[in-house]
Amino acid sequence: MKRLLILGFVLLMSTSAIALSSNITALRVAGNSSIPESEILAAVFSKVGENLSEDKVKSDLRSIYALGYFKDVKSDYDDYQAGIRITYRVVENPLLKKINLEGITVFNTNDIYSMLALKAGRLLNYKFLREDIAAINDLYKTKGYTLARVVDVATTKDEATFKVIEGVVEGISLEGNDQTKDYVIYREFKTKAGKVFNEDVFAKDLRRVFNLGFFTEVNPAFEPGSTPDKMQIVIKIKEARTNTINFGGGYGERDGWFGFADLSVNNLVGTGQGLMLKGQAGQQLTTYQFKYSNP
Repeated sequence: MKRLLILGFVLLMSTSAIALSSNITALRVAGNSSIPESEILAAVFSKVGENLSEDKVKSDLRSIYALGYFKDVKSDYDDYQAGIRITYRVVENPLLKKINLEGITVFNTNDIYSMLALKAGRLLNYKFLREDIAAINDLYKTKGYTLARVVDVATTKDEATFKVIEGVVEGISLEGNDQTKDYVIYREFKTKAGKVFNEDVFAKDLRRVFNLGFFTEVNPAFEPGSTPDKMQIVIKIKEARTNTINFGGGYGERDGWFGFADLSVNNLVGTGQGLMLKGQAGQQLTTYQFKYSNP
C-alpha cells in the first residue's frame, strides 16, 4: 500500500511537470463587457505555441492591470486541444457617468474637461486618471500658478471628482520699510490678497518695487495661511539712502567767485515723491532749478 501511495505521488508530480511544460494552445479573456478581448490580449506576453511559463503569466497579469480598466485580474488554466488554454479573468472598473472638477477658478472648466483622458460614459481608468492629474498640474505650472495642484481624486460607483487647491494669497505684509510708506510699495503689486498666487506676476511685482530705487534688498518669504489652500507673503525690505546734498564753490577769471548747492530727495518723507533743488550764485550769474515728481 505504501508503495502504491509513493507511486501515485510520483505520477502526480510527473503529470504537473508535463502540464507546466505543455504548449499554449489558446488564450482567452473572461469577465470583460466594455473592453474588447483583442485589446486585452494585445497586452500579454504569452503566445500560442509557446511553452507555458508561470513567470510570463504573472507579467501578463501585471500588464493587463496596467491598462487601467480593471480592479482585479486573475488567470487559470485548462486542457484544450492537447495543450493548455490560459484564461485571463478580469473585473472591470465601473462606468463613469459624471466627472467633477472642484476648486478650479483661473481656468474655464470646459477647457479642462476637453483635455482629460477620462470621459463620462466610459470605464474608469486609473492609468488615464494619473495622466489627467499630471496634465492638470502641468497646466497650472506652465501658466505660473506654481502652488496649485490636484490634492485628491475621489471615485464613487459612477463618478470621479478632481479636487484642486490653487494657492490663494491670504495676505501680504511688509518688514523693514521704516521710512517708506506701505502704500508706496503696495501700489506696485498686481498680486493681491484673495487672488491665486502667480509666480510670473509676482516676479514682475518685485522687480517694479526694486526699480523704484528706494531699496537695496527686496526679498519675499512664504508662510502658511489659515487653511491648506492659502498662504501669507512677507516682503522683507532693506532701504537705501535716497537723499543727497552737494555744495561747493570756486573762482573763475571771467565770472569771479561763485557757489552752488544741490539737494536731491528721491523718496520724500517716504511717499515716493521726488524733489530736486539746484542753485548757483556768483558775482556774474545766479541760477535756480526746481523739480518735483509724484508717481
